[in-house]
Amino acid sequence: MALSPAQVESFIAEGFVRLDAAFSRELAAAARAILWRDLGASPDDPSSWRAPVVRLGGYADPPFVEAARSPRLRAALDRIVGAGAYVPPVGLGTFPVRFPHADAPNDDGWHIDVSF
Repeated sequence: MALSPAQVESFIAEGFVRLDAAFSRELAAAARAILWRDLGASPDDPSSWRAPVVRLGGYADPPFVEAARSPRLRAALDRIVGAGAYVPPVGLGTFPVRFPHADAPNDDGWHIDVSF
């Protein structure tokens, strides 16, 4: 089962639920490699982290599409919104990437994601 009854109730009450193992570590690594490439930075070189936050646009590369269509994610969403109601997107994004930095990011206050 993708979500327990308690997780569904938690989603209803809190507006979010943690879904472990929604997709494989290998898939996450492939997506992460694309993000690092586009950042022009290295995960192993903090001197390449030049800003407190960098925003990357939407991604329709195969790892992102596959993550949005994973069987575990789809099963969880079927439990929350009803079987077949979830229409997987053709990509994912945007990605705000945050780094430890001396400068303030100037975007770390409260916000509501309702663009869709």
